[in-house]
Amino acid sequence: MHEVYTSERAYLFALTTLQGVWLEKAHRAPRVWQAGDVETVWGNVAAIRTLTIDLVADLRRAYNAFPGPGGSVGAVFLKYGPWLRLYQQYIAHFN
Repeated sequence: MHEVYTSERAYLFALTTLQGVWLEKAHRAPRVWQAGDVETVWGNVAAIRTLTIDLVADLRRAYNAFPGPGGSVGAVFLKYGPWLRLYQQYIAHFN
């Protein structure tokens, strides 16, 4: 449980850095990216980050409740499973 929670928290930090630092620079570096590439590959990072913020919050609640009735990491992932489709855009354009 601890490993899942801390891994997702680290991933959230990486997404925040990606969105706030690297994507800002990518938009200002047109010679590095072809027109539209940044949006094609990274266009839904904000939505993925929002999803991850909510997921981490629920994992934190489950972690704090563990081993009680609210401490099921499986229930958290079942709740968010359908939302993981947000990754389809990224996966479709990953080389």
